[in-house]
Amino acid sequence: MGLAVLASFSLAACTAGPDFVRPDPPASDAYYAGSLVVETARTDNLHGQAQRLQPAESVDGAWWNAFQSPRLAQLIEHALADSPTIDEAFSRVREANALYDAKHRGATLPRLVGQLTGERTNGLPGTVAGGSGPVVNQESASLLGSFRLDLAGRTRRELEALAARADARYYAALAARRDVAHGIVVTAIEQARLVDQLRAENARRGAHDELLYLTMEGLRLGHATQADVHAVQRDLRLSEQTVATLETDIEVLGQRLAVLAGQEPSSYQGEPFTLQDFQLPETIPLVVPSALVRTRPDILAAEGLLEAATADYGVAVASLYPDITLSASTGAYQLGEGGLFSGTTQGWNLLAQLTAPLLDGELHGMKRVRLAAVDAAAAHYRGTLLSALGEVAESLKQADITAINLTLANDAYKDSVIVVESLRTKQAHGALSRADLLPEYIAFVAIETRVINAMSDRLLATAEILRVMTDGEFLPDEIDHLDGREDAGQAYVEPASEENSAGGGGLRVGAAP
Repeated sequence: MGLAVLASFSLAACTAGPDFVRPDPPASDAYYAGSLVVETARTDNLHGQAQRLQPAESVDGAWWNAFQSPRLAQLIEHALADSPTIDEAFSRVREANALYDAKHRGATLPRLVGQLTGERTNGLPGTVAGGSGPVVNQESASLLGSFRLDLAGRTRRELEALAARADARYYAALAARRDVAHGIVVTAIEQARLVDQLRAENARRGAHDELLYLTMEGLRLGHATQADVHAVQRDLRLSEQTVATLETDIEVLGQRLAVLAGQEPSSYQGEPFTLQDFQLPETIPLVVPSALVRTRPDILAAEGLLEAATADYGVAVASLYPDITLSASTGAYQLGEGGLFSGTTQGWNLLAQLTAPLLDGELHGMKRVRLAAVDAAAAHYRGTLLSALGEVAESLKQADITAINLTLANDAYKDSVIVVESLRTKQAHGALSRADLLPEYIAFVAIETRVINAMSDRLLATAEILRVMTDGEFLPDEIDHLDGREDAGQAYVEPASEENSAGGGGLRVGAAP
């Protein structure tokens, strides 16, 4: 009971090294210079509606539901259940939590060891073994207890580092799950793009085939040359090559979807996606930078690593202080015949041991090593933060330009429709031959392909915005290993130099936001 009280006291004692303070959020609420486009362009075509930015504190982890595609949602559900990438990531989380729990129990409870010894010897000490001396029985039982007082806070800092690394793994797992889902969404949209391109390219190939027949007829009648025939054959063969490539790529993307969903490539037998399988969301949630850094999982993972590095530095500082270990033992000793607890010698002892590093160059060197690790973790955090802000800025620009591109492509498509219809009218009145109409129709199909690409790009841009702003959490029973932890995600320390005192007074500690 006394040792348990001492354990609680020692963990609540002073803690060497700096306390971790979370980095301040970005001062600006803008992702890029200039005015933000709140509403995109619109056009009367599939996926051509205007999108409007709507302020939000976070984006739900199940962001793919915004596309209102049951097939897509079902595929991602399979991936969340079967993906080895996700399984590995969350297994690492459980591993880190189990390690923290094991170390926490070892640090807060005294170590108790029971020992029983039985020995039978022939002869007394100093005689030859196996001689004619008396047979002696020796029996003993003892209970040993020990506990290391954490007066300098070394154990607390060790636990803080373990907790922070568990946090980092948790958020890294959320990021991994987010990225797997995003990979499926992107692959499905790319497959839909190719399916619609294949439909358009088949129409183009048919036009080339018909034009080749008409050109060969013109050659027979003397209205065309052999070079004209070869020119049309060239275009036809290129179109056939495109069709074959598209068909193969569609199958490959289907196999990729199966792998992303945690299945073998041969297991994917569903119909390929088309652009009609998706709905473009009309509102896009906009999370300001100050909120993004508190919700985006990869930023929080980097923050956890920074906290762990800061705690490791505290461990190095605490190692320079004296260490006190309390131990106690009690036992019974029996020599000769009889039971262990009859005629025994009983005793106990208490021991307090103090060890202090008087001259240890390695400990001072490790302090500099850990300080450099804090600098590296701080740089990694800042790099992750800047990369995240850059991704959001780029995705917002892409949402704007893809809407404009679709509008322009659709306008060109409308112009091409008018041209083709005008030529068909002339053909119907005998003022234009079929051979003269087909080249314009082929150009019309090429413009249709541009529209298909523009629609796909809008979907991809929207998926990217949702990915870069999501918090990654969406399950109602989401594991939350932060519950009950007083040392998780609290602070950030900015190192000044390696000439810091053992108490960490030379470190500039920022105020918590």
